[in-house]
Amino acid sequence: MELKEVCIQLDQLLMDYFKNLKQLYAERSILDQYMKDGFLNLSRARYNMGVKAVGTSQFSDSMVALTKVDVNDKEQKSSEMFQVHSLRAQTTKKLENSLRNRKQGPENIDGVESGKSEDPVPVDPIKWFGVLVPQNLRKSQQGFKDAVTISVSIANLQQTLSSLQLEYRQLLKTKSKLIKTNDE
Repeated sequence: MELKEVCIQLDQLLMDYFKNLKQLYAERSILDQYMKDGFLNLSRARYNMGVKAVGTSQFSDSMVALTKVDVNDKEQKSSEMFQVHSLRAQTTKKLENSLRNRKQGPENIDGVESGKSEDPVPVDPIKWFGVLVPQNLRKSQQGFKDAVTISVSIANLQQTLSSLQLEYRQLLKTKSKLIKTNDE
């Protein structure tokens, strides 16, 4: 590898680094805006519905996350180390059917059916606060969902920046070795 090739690669890495850094700053400002909007709309919903109507007392004991983040631990060159997976919330019609069929016979006295797992069913959390919730509560939920997605994107960008830094340092060492061999 020649010194000129290493210098060109260093320049290209530096340009990629600054391009990703600019994108990181832009996405962080978008995240800030999503979080501000989410909390502002949540406070408006609390004002409209009452302070005690929107709070932790409405949370279900069997909460299930509707959005999960998977971490790819494998050492790959892919920039997507983190991925978002959204589960679909079950509609109320399916819940009504399951409630209607709960008294099936004397063999299921303890309430456990033999063919079904006991995993909690994901339900849209907005339903915990009633059927007719204020639009501000829906906007708040959407703002926080968008914040999760952009947070994963930020984490992937930070991972990319770390790998670019590592590669840049390795090329810098290679450049210094080439300079030493050319001087001798």
